[in-house]
Amino acid sequence: MKAAVAALSLALAPVAAVPAGIDQVLSVAAELAGKGGDEREEIGIGREAAAQLLGGLPLVDSPATQRYVGQVGQWIALQGERPALPWRFALVESPAINAFATPGGIVLVTRGLYELLQSEDELAAVLAHEIAHVQRRHHYTVVRNQRLMQRASDELARRQQKAGGDARTGALVGTVAARAALVVARGLDSGAEHQADRDAMVLAARAGYDSSALLTVLERIEAAPAQGADTSLLTATHPSPAARREALGLAVTPALEALALPSPAAGRLLRHRLPPRR
Repeated sequence: MKAAVAALSLALAPVAAVPAGIDQVLSVAAELAGKGGDEREEIGIGREAAAQLLGGLPLVDSPATQRYVGQVGQWIALQGERPALPWRFALVESPAINAFATPGGIVLVTRGLYELLQSEDELAAVLAHEIAHVQRRHHYTVVRNQRLMQRASDELARRQQKAGGDARTGALVGTVAARAALVVARGLDSGAEHQADRDAMVLAARAGYDSSALLTVLERIEAAPAQGADTSLLTATHPSPAARREALGLAVTPALEALALPSPAAGRLLRHRLPPRR
């Protein structure tokens, strides 16, 4: 498994930065802004990113558990602002304690995180956090901006070549899929993570779950014993659990609670445990 995670890390090596001439590239990018960026593009980018991630992290071989996670995730997604997206939820083989959401509605949870959970409320909290990222288009916004820079750089090179000038603008390297997967794996800034935490509490409550379960999950993550570099991925891609709990404590106001209109309560214990590792 460590070899698979290492292979994923290599596949997601950083892309090159935009070189000199950034002002020209930004100028062209401004022209191109607004062209594209629809939901179909978002879904396509997300599927490509998920394929990149699944190339290094295979699915957990437990159909019943996969089905269960999918049912919980689909129910929570129905409580949000984008229920019509082609939502997909899956468990992936990795001891790391983490979860990912790609643009367009694909959510992946690692075995390491799933095995840490002790109730369906906690699973709902994890899935709601990732659903919130998709609803807010957090990852997609970053990836689309990168894609826009790529298009602008290519267009500037074309124009310079047509004008008989130097076409070497140092265009960004790497595919859109690789860049999207990189954003997903490396996470977002702390503001986006805190926003997703707040939204997750609302989504979980609307779905009939205990909205405070996210705080419990963060406590479990903080107390989890270190398992090497794989487990450190969560702290590399998210603010610390302590910082997230503190931010949530400040965010839980009467106004936020008023947004959480719960549906009939769902189960409280995980109905599907993963089979023991061989």
